Amino acid sequence: MMNSRGTTFQARRSLGASFTSAKVALWRILRHGALDRRVFWRRHSVGPYVLDLCCPTENLVIEVVGGAGGGRAHDPARAGFLGAIGLQILRIENREVFRNPDGVLARIRRSFRASR
Repeated sequence: MMNSRGTTFQARRSLGASFTSAKVALWRILRHGALDRRVFWRRHSVGPYVLDLCCPTENLVIEVVGGAGGGRAHDPARAGFLGAIGLQILRIENREVFRNPDGVLARIRRSFRASR
């Protein structure tokens, strides 16, 4: 997975403070290999973009969207860039993390390459 740490360090740092409660909740579940021993990173930069959560071994990007601020709108340029370098994007609604965490984990698990 590509990384451009130098150019986006400040952006990643400022985004950390704006992590929604749903992103924090999902991160707490995913960190330390809690889901099928997969390693997840948060606030990882790829090209000009900062990813919410990603699993580098699966080339999987997880975007937690929605909430009071409306969340991040779908960005076709971002999706095209990430897709062109082989990353799969999985979008999960904020409310889904709280209402159905087991369902969210099942969706993430189905996105793993080994289970295809």
